[in-house]
Amino acid sequence: MASSLLTTKLYFPLARTSLVSRPRLVDQLQAGKSDSLTLVSAPAGYGKTTLMSEWRAGVGQDFSTAWLSLDNDDNDTTRFLTYIIAALSSLKPDFGETTLALLQSSPPLSTGVILTSLINELGEVDKTFSFIFDDYHVITNHPIHEAVTYLLDHLPPQMHLVILTRADPPLPLSRLRARGQLTEIRAADLRFTTEEATAFLNQVMGLVLSKDQVEALEQRTEGWIAGLQLAALSMQGRDDLQNFVSAFTGSYHYIVDYLADEVLNNQSESVQDFLLRTSILDRMTAPLCDALTDRSDGQTMLEKLEHANLFLVPLDDEQHWYRYQHLFAEAIRNRLQKTHSDWLFSLYRSATEWYEQHGFVSEAVRSAIAGEDIERAAQLVERNALPMVMRRELVMLANWLKAVEALIYKRPWLCVYQAWVLFFSGQRDVIETYLQKAEHLVAAKIPTDRVEEQHILGQIAAIRTGLAFVHGDTTHVIVLAQQALENLPEDNLEARTLVTYALGGAFWLKGDINAASRAFEELDRTGRTAGNMPVVVMALCSLARLHSLKGQLRRAAEIYREAMQLASSQHGQLLPIAAEACAGLGQIFYEWNDLDAARDHLERYAEISQLSGVVSYRILSQVLLARLRQAQGDSIGAFDLLHQVEQLKERSALGIDTDTLFAAYRINIRLNGGDLESAARVSQEQGLSLEGARNWQREPEYSAFVRLLLAQGENDVALTLLNQLIRQAESVGLLGRVIELLVLQALVFHAKDAIPQALAALERSLSLAQEEGYMRVFLDEGTPMAELLRLAGSHGIAPKYVTKLLSEFDTLLVLEAAIPTNQPIVEPLSERELEILRLVAEGKSNRQIAEALFIATGTVKKHLNTIFGKLGAQSRTHCVARAREVNLL
Repeated sequence: MASSLLTTKLYFPLARTSLVSRPRLVDQLQAGKSDSLTLVSAPAGYGKTTLMSEWRAGVGQDFSTAWLSLDNDDNDTTRFLTYIIAALSSLKPDFGETTLALLQSSPPLSTGVILTSLINELGEVDKTFSFIFDDYHVITNHPIHEAVTYLLDHLPPQMHLVILTRADPPLPLSRLRARGQLTEIRAADLRFTTEEATAFLNQVMGLVLSKDQVEALEQRTEGWIAGLQLAALSMQGRDDLQNFVSAFTGSYHYIVDYLADEVLNNQSESVQDFLLRTSILDRMTAPLCDALTDRSDGQTMLEKLEHANLFLVPLDDEQHWYRYQHLFAEAIRNRLQKTHSDWLFSLYRSATEWYEQHGFVSEAVRSAIAGEDIERAAQLVERNALPMVMRRELVMLANWLKAVEALIYKRPWLCVYQAWVLFFSGQRDVIETYLQKAEHLVAAKIPTDRVEEQHILGQIAAIRTGLAFVHGDTTHVIVLAQQALENLPEDNLEARTLVTYALGGAFWLKGDINAASRAFEELDRTGRTAGNMPVVVMALCSLARLHSLKGQLRRAAEIYREAMQLASSQHGQLLPIAAEACAGLGQIFYEWNDLDAARDHLERYAEISQLSGVVSYRILSQVLLARLRQAQGDSIGAFDLLHQVEQLKERSALGIDTDTLFAAYRINIRLNGGDLESAARVSQEQGLSLEGARNWQREPEYSAFVRLLLAQGENDVALTLLNQLIRQAESVGLLGRVIELLVLQALVFHAKDAIPQALAALERSLSLAQEEGYMRVFLDEGTPMAELLRLAGSHGIAPKYVTKLLSEFDTLLVLEAAIPTNQPIVEPLSERELEILRLVAEGKSNRQIAEALFIATGTVKKHLNTIFGKLGAQSRTHCVARAREVNLL
């Protein structure tokens, strides 16, 4: 978990029986529980927190609540989400274990993936509850606002969100308001009425004021609760109440400063000293107060201040931790600055020492910075920044580094941390300046310890490894990664994980599959040692993909299944990190011609991709589903998906893997439709040529280019290109690719009437494919391949395998013949059935249809069975094709 969580941030403030009850507002809060969001927005001192305490005390055991009090350090997305999980653990002891593991994974996962997991776990909470953010106005980091917006958009029905803030947050309030999903309580609602002001001043604060005096104070403070409380404290013990009320006027800030002075002057010297010395604290406990006051009466003083209604708010059930009301604390700090500024350095130093000794790192750093003890702050940053880098708590770390920037060029570790922050923030142009400065300091024997020196050099090499990987400089990635691994300590698992992943990727890009396998195997071991399951899943998926490329489908499927098992929650629900395993298994089942299993996995992949927000995942899922539809005879549906992909791609840059698969499919689907002109245009757009096939990763689109050349009658050119592609695939051990290329070579030879060569190429492809169960690599080539297989069967080539393939070809021909053409349906579809049919045509899974229509998944299945019967369809794709034929879509 993040650096020591301050548990007092998670305690719901206790309701105080001595305060004025506000049933009209409590009723408003209670009614708002059915909405997505309740917004309580008003300036400081309007009783927002107190109102929530009264409401919570009123709902009792019937409604659960989780509370999170925010501060400036929570602008780090990782820290923010970690605190949310910690707060929710009060509702369910094991809540968030899966999401927390994802959040702490290295390399980090996208926020979308984390939020998807969090929402899935929220959906498993078996009670209705409210989650309250206090002081949300301190959040200024836009990605956090985006995360809260995402949460609101996908809020489980049993969850209600409450935000207490001094200013309206940049959330979709207008949209929620228009939908009737927003309850708002603002300053005008929170102001004391004359009746409430009377009860507060005379009953709670023990004054005896006339109706006119109360009304005068209420009008001059405009019902502002903190102003009334300050006024009441100032009037206690006065004989001239009428004169005080008559003179009581002024602006908001004037009232605070003036009345705070009045309140202080009414206190004993001991209380004044305590208030001034502890005013620098955001939260306080007796031992911390004792450290600042050099006294031993901290607990007694805190209890005395609470009983005196002196703006002290208890933060936990045991009343060990407190805070001052924000406005009062600000006013007392102003008084400290004016009267005893010479105390400040000593007070902050004492606070820093106490925080450090008790494990409150962020509070210690913040205190050292506030006390202008930059040297101490730098030491704290050096000791605690590395885990923050790996957890991506970058906003807070960047703020710390800015505060100690005068020392960065003097301390190598600070240079390294600044470089990491810039790297993960995408500001990579100036990183090398900091790395070179760190190297210069190490060369100057700062530090003098040899082990620490090696660690710094390892970190420098790790950052440079990342930079080289981002720029696609695989040669330097390999050199730098090896330097980093030689210097990084064995227990620095996070950095070693990042380096090892980059190393495996570099070997992959260079085509050294065996070296890539060794790197990912090491990544797997490292992840298991660290207990980092997301890293293990990432390593397993990379290994499985390598096995698949090498033609080892069965081993690849085993590894993908293990990855999916590790990427499942305790309740068996797939987590977002299972995306690549779903895609990989879907493609293997497709190759085995188990199209139902392929569809199940690819639809799960599409669903995860949609939730994750990763555009390359979404595009790849649509491409794979389109290929599946094409295989099932739904050419129109395949083209629809292709159109969706083309629209997505216009707005996004893709990696080479996704881009080349997309290009290959665009060519193949046009060739299947007989549109050679469009296929040729796509190949030209991609720059495909005989001279350009040197990058093994582009083999799928070059295979499609070979099919285009074959269709154009350019057989000799196709053979030349195939010979080059086969040699290249064999040189890097990609036998899975070799199988497809040999199939194409056999077809080209067959087209040239070079039958012996065609049969030789086909026989070799069959020998490589048979043991692993390849099917679609042959079936997708259609009638020409069926003819060639019959010829191979007559020559006694792989007789059992060829017979099986020909049997599948016969099945495909029977299914195609069975599809009725332009025949009217026997019974019309109902409105609900038409609704479901349209969602099926959009590619929605049964679960997505159920969620969209607010019905059970079983009900969806029953409707689908009826629809299939009415349309005479055998599958979803057949159903959509039939619906289009009879103009239902």
